Amino acid sequence: MTHKRCTLLIVEDNSAFRQRIIHKYLTRCRVVELPKADHFTEVLNSERFHGILMDYELPGGRGDTLVTSARSSGFQGAIAGISSSEYLNRKLLQAGADAAVEKRHAYQLPGAIRYALSIAEQRIGGRECDFPE
Repeated sequence: MTHKRCTLLIVEDNSAFRQRIIHKYLTRCRVVELPKADHFTEVLNSERFHGILMDYELPGGRGDTLVTSARSSGFQGAIAGISSSEYLNRKLLQAGADAAVEKRHAYQLPGAIRYALSIAEQRIGGRECDFPE
């Protein structure tokens, strides 16, 4: 069975970092960018996302609050935290993220996304998208 390519929402305020990870690791995914916390719920509900990449410190809010909001609204897809410190990533995990990577270790992001998608597959009961190797 062929699965469709992954659609990811990346919530990250640092434009240079966002573009770097998109061009380095996410070129075969469909990516929607959100540079601040404002309108998160509206964007999340605007289409079907397989996963979210979430920063912690954002203009207009905190990543852990957004993760909690996504989970309480029924989002069962993958959530991977990508923040500046292990402490902030722990807060994202405690809020309901499936995996987390420190920004300085962004090279680990593809593995974290694959892991988060596998956790989401268990929640949903099946595979929904192909994340490139």
